[in-house]
Amino acid sequence: MTQKYRSRARNLLHLGSTQANENFNQMVSSKAPKARHYGGSSSLMNRVSATVLQKNEGHSYLAKDLESIPDPIKLQNFNDFVTFDLETTGFGYCDITQIAASVGSSKYQSYVYPRCQISVEATKVTGMSHSIATNKLYLHGKEVQGKCIRTALLDFIDFLKEKDQPILVGHNIASFDVPILSRLLKEFGLHREFVRIVPAYIDTLKVARKVFSKEEVNGCYKQCNLVEVYLNIKYDAHVAVEDVNSLQQLFTVKLKDKCTDEDVYSITCKSCKESYTDVIKNKIVSKVICEKLSKDGIALQHLQLANRRDPNGLRVILREHGVPFKKCEDLARKIQEE
Repeated sequence: MTQKYRSRARNLLHLGSTQANENFNQMVSSKAPKARHYGGSSSLMNRVSATVLQKNEGHSYLAKDLESIPDPIKLQNFNDFVTFDLETTGFGYCDITQIAASVGSSKYQSYVYPRCQISVEATKVTGMSHSIATNKLYLHGKEVQGKCIRTALLDFIDFLKEKDQPILVGHNIASFDVPILSRLLKEFGLHREFVRIVPAYIDTLKVARKVFSKEEVNGCYKQCNLVEVYLNIKYDAHVAVEDVNSLQQLFTVKLKDKCTDEDVYSITCKSCKESYTDVIKNKIVSKVICEKLSKDGIALQHLQLANRRDPNGLRVILREHGVPFKKCEDLARKIQEE
């Protein structure tokens, strides 16, 4: 039987293992034993959440979580602007097929073996296809060598470690690339290290909408159109390495000088926003203020921690992050009442 697989050993090398899933199941069962009926109690979600934290952060997750409160993010704190792009298997819950990044003459590019089928639509857009049977990856029908997702992420982190106070720069990354990247980093227990190295990003789509009028770009803010209009360059869009190279030129020539602190977002912005869901729903605080705090990586738990340490310190933190005085007082009072 083994002879059948020996000839395919190289192709099977990056298919991964179920060991991580089995380990996670054991961790869940240690906190919610099957012999006890936690399914009907309100504690089950907390037990599963604690397991996820232990899986992602290790046994010290309780000490690590919220150990410090982020300072306001300032553009002047960053030196290397790393243009960055992902190509994926599709939309929604998808896997990465390409990672590319560029800063100056330094480049990073990896093809990635996905763990799910590449959609027909994604293949049409990116030219990437994948044979699950042979674990071979193709670009426009030509085989390319890839890496497993974890290896590609580790290599990307190593690339970023060499940079001087880096910040990610990408087009439409706030709603697409960053959430996907963050989810996969968390899955492989790499998110905390990544955020320590690269705490923030700039979405050039948002900057372009601020800088360029609709008339100038014919109502189209797609990266390929902006590059053609302002740089007179046509390129192979949706090939990650081509995207980052062209975006680097566009950003350097047309957008970098127009960026301000308002264009810089924490990598954790999306998860911070989610932490405010209930307080927004219950009209304890406005969505605008929550977005302002989330932009700097301030989650509701950070505010609660600050209040436990020093109620007056909570007000100072809110004012540091641009919350108007009256709103600051109202929010502080409501958090203290919770």
